[in-house]
Amino acid sequence: MRERSGTTRRCAALALALGAVLLGAPGASAAPGDVTVARVADINPGLPGSNPQELIDAGGILLFAATDGTHGTELWKSDGGPLGPGGTEMVADIEMGSGNSTPGELTNIGGTVLFRANTSSHGSELWKIAPPYTTPVEVENINPTGSSNPSDLTDVNGTLFFGASDGMNGQELWKSAPPYDAASTEMVENIATGSADSSPNGLFNDAGTLFFDANDGTDDDLWRSEPPDYDAASTTKVDVNPSGDSFPGPFAQVNGTLFFQADDGSGDGFELFKLPAPFTTPTQVKDINPSGDANVGDLINVGGTLFLTASDGGAQFGRELWKSVSPFDAGSTTALDINPGSGDSDASQLRNIGGTVFLGAGDGVHSIEPWRSNGGPVNSGTDLVEDINPSGGSNPFGFTNVNGTAFFAAFTSAGPELYRSTGAGAEKVSTQFSSGSAPNLLTDVGGTLFFAATDGATTTGQELWKATIEQPPPPPPPPPATAPTGTSPAAKKKCKKHKKRRAGEAKKKKCKKKKRKP
Repeated sequence: MRERSGTTRRCAALALALGAVLLGAPGASAAPGDVTVARVADINPGLPGSNPQELIDAGGILLFAATDGTHGTELWKSDGGPLGPGGTEMVADIEMGSGNSTPGELTNIGGTVLFRANTSSHGSELWKIAPPYTTPVEVENINPTGSSNPSDLTDVNGTLFFGASDGMNGQELWKSAPPYDAASTEMVENIATGSADSSPNGLFNDAGTLFFDANDGTDDDLWRSEPPDYDAASTTKVDVNPSGDSFPGPFAQVNGTLFFQADDGSGDGFELFKLPAPFTTPTQVKDINPSGDANVGDLINVGGTLFLTASDGGAQFGRELWKSVSPFDAGSTTALDINPGSGDSDASQLRNIGGTVFLGAGDGVHSIEPWRSNGGPVNSGTDLVEDINPSGGSNPFGFTNVNGTAFFAAFTSAGPELYRSTGAGAEKVSTQFSSGSAPNLLTDVGGTLFFAATDGATTTGQELWKATIEQPPPPPPPPPATAPTGTSPAAKKKCKKHKKRRAGEAKKKKCKKKKRKP
């Protein structure tokens, strides 16, 4: 057989690559683990596209906000199918006509999705939608004279907490319990009395206790609301800084203990604190930056270890990845010095992917690239995943867990692309995207990755895309049971059959006679 020319081989390779990328390409054969990337639907043909936002998994269905160019930004749903009923479709035109209801802060609580939406008649209020996600309903017109502007929607054991204003008491803490209607929606406490705003923010659920930052008119500090009532009597201030503002947050919890950044007024600046049950006495974990603020961020709990980013001001480490383990004190809180010495690794984007931390960081040799950490030392547990862009850093973002694999967007010399990694190396998933159109809002829905992106075509704007991961075939059925060797099962079965069918003693004796025959 003649050897194919270089041109022929290149054409064949290109055809195989396109077959692996284009969904439903004729003759394409995908192997387990292969990823197929395709645009779900051209919801708003042409530029600027449908601009998908607020992507959320609603029990195996994707809910999101988008515009088709006719109805404004409204609530949509998709099962990954094409544009039309039963596939990708607008749920409802909440603000009729070309106006925008702009659904925001979609929050799934046991299948019911609560969100903020705007109408010309009621302003920005709290709405809900339940399976099969066909009819959104306003929960309550909290502010009859304007907009209540629900914010920081947070699930605490089935009760929704959020900030809102009823037009009389300012922006305060509210709650809505099942069935999420006007009768079950009420203000928790008027923290800043009168019409002043306490502006609750950073709402965080720690094993059923709600923590948040609020200002009671005296100072900005840590507050908690406790079960089972979550009312004014059980909503109290935890005074981290008795002399002024502590500005607590962001938050994380490890084994029921709350961790957060705050300023306690001691002169140490913003540092890492902990608050164990019964949540009355906050304690500084460590003065990470003796000369100023540690600027703590990206707090996450991974298997009982607290990971975070912080800076010691360049005294030893610069801005780095840190970890804290039990007993969560100064001695057990250490830097993982990715960029050795006082230089900054600028660690950020921490995400828990199957029990491993994925993040972006630079080690002084490579610019910002994807790293992973199990808490071990640098190059022995905290390691570079891949130098995706040797010419200037790939600046990875949007790490998302899909069945234990990290999917993320990263920049190459040709522009942003979609990548995946299990921790050792990174694989480019698709090259359909051009500079300035990075995949974003990556969202796992039952093993399918949905995201917003632009394919770079001059006639197509930002639309909804998906990456489908080929699953292994189901295992074959077990082989039929084989008869045991030895005495003939047929004779034994026949004997038993005769015993079952016998109508009198004669048949019983005949069966026994056959057993005695040599």
